[in-house]
Amino acid sequence: MKKTVSLFSLAAAASFWRILLLLVALAATQLLAAWAMLLNRVGSLSLEQILDLHVYRFSPAVAVTLATVALLVGYGGSRSRVNYTMSRLSLSARSVLRIHVVYCTGVYLLFWLFQVTVVMATMVLYHSIMDSSEISPQLALLTCYRSVYLHPLLPLADWPFWVTTPLICLGLGVNTAIGMMRSWEGKIYLPPVVFSLLTALYAAKPGDYAWAICLVFVLWAGVCVSYYQHVTATAREVVT
Repeated sequence: MKKTVSLFSLAAAASFWRILLLLVALAATQLLAAWAMLLNRVGSLSLEQILDLHVYRFSPAVAVTLATVALLVGYGGSRSRVNYTMSRLSLSARSVLRIHVVYCTGVYLLFWLFQVTVVMATMVLYHSIMDSSEISPQLALLTCYRSVYLHPLLPLADWPFWVTTPLICLGLGVNTAIGMMRSWEGKIYLPPVVFSLLTALYAAKPGDYAWAICLVFVLWAGVCVSYYQHVTATAREVVT
């Protein structure tokens, strides 16, 4: 148990504070954009329009991509330092990968939860600036359901998205975990960056499952390829 905690702490120490700063910057960007638009267009801007603003929708794509980069370069390519720590912990390669998968997946799930929280804060901001009679809990739920950006994050009764969104987070976590393990070997692994950008730009209307299913298949195909490359590279190093 101590070995697992030590490795998890090593992974978190390498990137977690940078990720927290990205989350704070993301929240500030989205809330300031919503506040500015509400002040300039009070009475003519709906809550759904705010959630579909380009700044509101695309800033998470930048934040998630930068978070992925922070995870991949967190060890700084310091092969000797990380390898020394790994040798002291004497964990199997499978255990090391499993711990990194848990950490990376947790980071993406944190982004998901944090983004829903920011949306709730935006609704409170909208309610405080606009006439309270213009928004109700029913209108807020309807906005969540109709917004192409928010719907996959908070699909309510549209249950297939409750399946695809966690699978997407897990797929990103596995890809990035493999990238983290290869980074301390001095190798650059770009697929997680591409996958995270595609995922963050993902938007869907209620009942629109085609893109979600395609994204899940692409992500998990990438997981299979990445894992195969990781295993073969590890086996090659053992032989040599």
